[in-house]
Amino acid sequence: MKASTKRKIKKKSLQLTKQILVTLATAPKALFDIFIDSSPYTRRLFADREITRSQLQRAIQDLKRQRLIKMREYKQKLIYELTDLGRAQMLRWNYKFRPKQERRDGLGTIVIFDIPETKRQARDFLRRFLKENQFTQLQKSVFIGRFWLLAEFYDLLTELRIVEHVSVLEGRIPHTTANNRFRNRS
Repeated sequence: MKASTKRKIKKKSLQLTKQILVTLATAPKALFDIFIDSSPYTRRLFADREITRSQLQRAIQDLKRQRLIKMREYKQKLIYELTDLGRAQMLRWNYKFRPKQERRDGLGTIVIFDIPETKRQARDFLRRFLKENQFTQLQKSVFIGRFWLLAEFYDLLTELRIVEHVSVLEGRIPHTTANNRFRNRS
């Protein structure tokens, strides 16, 4: 199979994965096995595209493998719920597509964190999130960026249960050469 075909398939499955996560995030606490049967709700949910049952099952298996959703049985029905990591992933995707406002006051936004080893996944997730949003890593747990942080960032910290381990500061970049180097990295 060609690499371009593989990329197209991966992109389609990612869109389906996101659509399932959005559905679970906006739905009440849990959804029953609507994804597996061919209920009218499922057909309405994916009306804009042809989705086979096997594609849905594969997307759900991927989400479970990534620990973004969990499945349990309740009164002989399957229930799908978002995990904390799944909710954090949703916030991350929402943050990515929101317009960011660049700081014009000559200051940078500095994020400093000291997250314990027991929350390693959340710490690594936060590092990736900051790098994806054009923050420059100064030290292992110190990042600086040119943008204001949106309210979703604080929702993300709350969802990951690390808000008490993270400090957000404003700071001026002292030298013009450092300022230019900082701007050219992003």
